[in-house]
Amino acid sequence: MNDSDMAPLTKCLTCGAESDEDSSKIWPDPQFLPRSPLEDWDVDWKSNERPALDRSCVVCATIISVYFGAKRDYRFHLKRPKARLTYRIAPSGRYLLGIPVYTKPYEGIILFHPFANTPLGEQYEPCDKFIRNSGSPEAFELVRKWLDTCRKHHPKCSLTSEEGYHPTRLLDIGFDADHENPRVVLQSEVQEDAPFAALSYCWGDSEPLRTQKDSIESHMAVIPLEDLPATLEDAVAVVRALGLRYIWIDSLCIVQDDGADWERESAQMDNVYGNAELVLAAAAAFSACDGFLRDRGRSGSHVGCASLTLDAKADPIETKYRLVTKRPHAEDCHIDGRAWPFQERLLARRYLAYTEHEMRWECREDSLCEYAWAFPEQEPGAWRYDLANKLDEIATLSGLMDFWRDDVLPGYTSKELTVHSDKLVALSGVASRFQRKHGDTYLAGLWREDLIYGLLWRAEEGMPENFYAPSWSWTSVDTQIIEQHMRVVPSTSLADIVDASVALSTTNPFGPVSDGVIKLGGRMIEAKLHFHAGKSWRVELGTKSKGTHVQAVSLDMPLVAFPTSDQVTGRTVTSARRIFHTEGEPLGTALTSVVWLIPLVFEEERGCIRALVLGPSPTHPRCFERLGCVSLCTSDLEAFLAERDTLVLSLV
Repeated sequence: MNDSDMAPLTKCLTCGAESDEDSSKIWPDPQFLPRSPLEDWDVDWKSNERPALDRSCVVCATIISVYFGAKRDYRFHLKRPKARLTYRIAPSGRYLLGIPVYTKPYEGIILFHPFANTPLGEQYEPCDKFIRNSGSPEAFELVRKWLDTCRKHHPKCSLTSEEGYHPTRLLDIGFDADHENPRVVLQSEVQEDAPFAALSYCWGDSEPLRTQKDSIESHMAVIPLEDLPATLEDAVAVVRALGLRYIWIDSLCIVQDDGADWERESAQMDNVYGNAELVLAAAAAFSACDGFLRDRGRSGSHVGCASLTLDAKADPIETKYRLVTKRPHAEDCHIDGRAWPFQERLLARRYLAYTEHEMRWECREDSLCEYAWAFPEQEPGAWRYDLANKLDEIATLSGLMDFWRDDVLPGYTSKELTVHSDKLVALSGVASRFQRKHGDTYLAGLWREDLIYGLLWRAEEGMPENFYAPSWSWTSVDTQIIEQHMRVVPSTSLADIVDASVALSTTNPFGPVSDGVIKLGGRMIEAKLHFHAGKSWRVELGTKSKGTHVQAVSLDMPLVAFPTSDQVTGRTVTSARRIFHTEGEPLGTALTSVVWLIPLVFEEERGCIRALVLGPSPTHPRCFERLGCVSLCTSDLEAFLAERDTLVLSLV
């Protein structure tokens, strides 16, 4: 049967509407949209069996035609056993209609536009108007709208401190001049209240145009626009379209071969990205040469059309449809896998990301993207990090420390760094923001007031870093730190911090260190560590540990045997140490080593002791280094600790 051969009916056998007259009101005048059957349209028919159109009302006939037309064009299945129709009000104020589906591995929705070829269609949101090129006038108009809305209606996103701050250097791109050549200018040349943007991007394998000692004078005179690599040139185009005159780009605004300048400027990331009017992220670009203004491919970009005749004497009514998929943010964003951009995103007041498939906006009060409005279950802020709001909301020091350990560190350490020795610098802006909130002392990635809990960071299958870091700091291990949720249950400290200090390598108080020691007061427990090639291990407690057993052991990295003198008895024992960066993974037979445990925390409800696993330091005599951590279950804490003397040890 042709879609046009529909006769009046008294009851729709698909949705149960009593008459065609009742259901037909839905389409001509959307202001009368009832909750039933449109919003709760929930038809019990198999997704691969097409109901007969001659037994369906106008609404169902349209939906059936759209659904099975889309089935021909796309691969998907229903999210639920029953087909479901949703409607919402789009940002334009028009009605947005859709059928939620699942297209592996993404959630999707079939958007459709009834009466697309008639004036009635103007009341419904078109599904074929997606912006195809991110550098088009339509794209610039959208991001201008996002920025203007934020400026006018989001007080949280306005600057509250450091008014008039400008970096040491900025790139001056001029006003509304598409072909005007930019130049590097000094802070003193910038008007006090002039806003600036900051670029977040990846250098990639090919180094971008850089300001160096021998080029700074020429760059302050002029930088030919055609000399800029594609990503930087695109950034200039966006910033100009937004009406801004200045942008901060690291490769041009830091003298790259001047160590003192790099050290000074890299310590200013909190100020640069926190005070920028907008942080512009070239999220989909793999390098400075890729660019990010482009035609965007989109899964389901094909727009289909279903035709339905309501009146034999009138032209068929066209309904356009399109499948839109909801992709995870990280999948669209190469930049999300990098460590420096992680910090830049956290520090931003406003963040505009050009991803592979769309533009996305984040600020302190909203998060938007080109197609998020298509999904009725889209949560506002679903991909927003929102550091500033989080710091405002957390009232206690313990809450802030939990956030640092369980959110910031796992997120940051999962990212990649080209230069591993930047590990502390690339997070120094975030650390600075934390310190402004609580005023605590920063110690190579940990906080003085949280050391008992902070020392219990856990890493698996790590390797040593190629730069110095204290063994007690997570920065010494090249791997991701795992969240611990330490304060979920009540706990008691079993050790004391007698003293803690680091020797800074630079003037950045949140930057790299050349030495670090923690003097820890607590009880030492001798144990045996059985391990094979650093990959397989178990800890065995001594005879004094009746009623206590090892629950779990986590070593920071592969270990090797290390002969040492027992500091109590003076006897020579075989202990273990971390491998050095210059050593490969150990190959050999199974070894048994003497190690020492120092309990730090007892969780009452679980009867669990959290302890560090220590070995003698190969570089600092009579000091210990961290090898890992261990969880012990005990039925009698007092008895377990009673026979151990309290002492003070130095952890390096």
